[in-house]
Amino acid sequence: MVLHLSGAWTDGQDGLLEDGDILYRMPHLSAVSQRDGWQELPQSQGDIGVLRDQYLGLFAGLEDRLASLPFASLINDQFIYSVIPVASALTEIAGIIESRRPSQILLFHAPARGPHIPATGIVTLESSRGSRDVLGSLIAASVKAGVSKLPVVSHKLRGDALSHGWTRRAALRVASSLILLRFVFRMLRSDLGRETAKDRDGIRGLALVRSVEHARHAARVFSGIEDVGALVTPQFTQGSSAEIETRLQGHLPLFVPKASSLLRSLFRGLAPTPRTGLSKTQQITCGPFAFTACLTELERDFNAVRFYAFQNALLRDALRTFPSARFTAGFEVQGAFAWTEGCIPRSAGLTTRTIQPVLVQNRPLPVFPFSDCFLADSAPNRADLADIGGVRLGAVDFQGPPFEVREVRTPRPSMALGYFTQPYETQNNVAIAQTLCRVAKSRGWTVILRLHPREDAAQFDPVLERYSGICTIAKAELLEQFVDTVDVSITRTSSVTKEAIARGCACVTVLLSDLDQRVQADYIRADGQTLPHVVTDLDAMASRICDPVRLKETSVQLQDRLFNGRGFPEFVEFVSR
Repeated sequence: MVLHLSGAWTDGQDGLLEDGDILYRMPHLSAVSQRDGWQELPQSQGDIGVLRDQYLGLFAGLEDRLASLPFASLINDQFIYSVIPVASALTEIAGIIESRRPSQILLFHAPARGPHIPATGIVTLESSRGSRDVLGSLIAASVKAGVSKLPVVSHKLRGDALSHGWTRRAALRVASSLILLRFVFRMLRSDLGRETAKDRDGIRGLALVRSVEHARHAARVFSGIEDVGALVTPQFTQGSSAEIETRLQGHLPLFVPKASSLLRSLFRGLAPTPRTGLSKTQQITCGPFAFTACLTELERDFNAVRFYAFQNALLRDALRTFPSARFTAGFEVQGAFAWTEGCIPRSAGLTTRTIQPVLVQNRPLPVFPFSDCFLADSAPNRADLADIGGVRLGAVDFQGPPFEVREVRTPRPSMALGYFTQPYETQNNVAIAQTLCRVAKSRGWTVILRLHPREDAAQFDPVLERYSGICTIAKAELLEQFVDTVDVSITRTSSVTKEAIARGCACVTVLLSDLDQRVQADYIRADGQTLPHVVTDLDAMASRICDPVRLKETSVQLQDRLFNGRGFPEFVEFVSR
């Protein structure tokens, strides 16, 4: 059995594969062998509960201190983005060895330079940041140590510069410091929040906003609620201040941290964080294999990523300027910023809510739930969130969806079909658009394409030219306005299905490819079965759209499943207390 786990392949290595019968490699390697027969190592997540129980041993006796430990903001990230991917790969390798029973194992990997699991700077199943070699090197070291009955031959490949721990941390420190300086400078220059802010003394609740999507959700949930405002802090991944202001205008008063808070937090973020002196380690086992997580490594990674410390200091300082505040609401369940938004307000005596507007797929939930209450976006996710975390630090509840759920509309005789494209498998996007246009042409309907932000409109030029007057590309309008304009929302796997069905728009989900059909989401499957509004080929899609009775029937079933029980008014009343 051959395992290519990390490092760049060179042509000279192909000669070592003559005896290879079973060939697996990690996904997304930059340079790989061109020999036939390679398979990508499966990416199942294994038994999350068992892993979580083991990982929690790292924090035994520290539960009461977690909310005050600076590096605790990375705990959930380390588990989700480091522990799970390594454990998943090792579990799959153990299963392959058990089922295929190879007589020898050949490992190809970069030099193993990191003995512990890092929280940042590695490529995981969901991220492309950092070094691609650290993850594979950790797996290779575990395999070599855990296989006693089989001969294991290890071949070293060329690694990247960031595979060494101190190099990776130095690069992260420099990069994150530059990002931090850039965003602080932008906020100091911006007029955002300075003209529209009303008296801070009267603010009772704060919606914490770090992106355009957060602003959209805050405006929907809290629009018109007295004494609730939006506190905008720097976001490092998406969205501009102008877009955020547009989303909130007319819905919520908008505030930004004062210049003095920004500068104080900047100096605190760039200054070294004092070490806690904690050095506990925890061994995590996966069948015959094991690897180690370490608090010291976690703390070093926290010190390398400066904007985590900055965000913690900024939110703590900004909350002091709202003397009447009683609660905060954030929009992120997991991650380092979720810790900040859950713990910092609690340490200031406020109650905290975490609203998950679109929990689209089953994925690992936090190890520690730092907010007082987590609120799901739909009824099926109530059970998921009820099991959140390994330690109960707060109540978990479901108070209805953060959507105003409207009755499903009956499609008009002259329908407008809205297709939400997605940024992968271009040929399938075009095929769906062509089929919709053929149906629309035969019935006197129209088709409107709403492009994904990363989608290139050029791929649809032949369709637009052939079906001129029938097919158009949507203007840059709010999602809600677009959904209210069309009669049917057609998607592949997009979570926009949830928002469309909540607003009463009939929905069809088309799973054309294997990649589509692997998506596990509550608006696609239930109890292992696809939901009635889901189709798997173009003919079935066309047939469903042309049958308005069946179309509405399956859409009503979807809405009832997602949003049964208490509704939007109860949700708003609860979260605004």
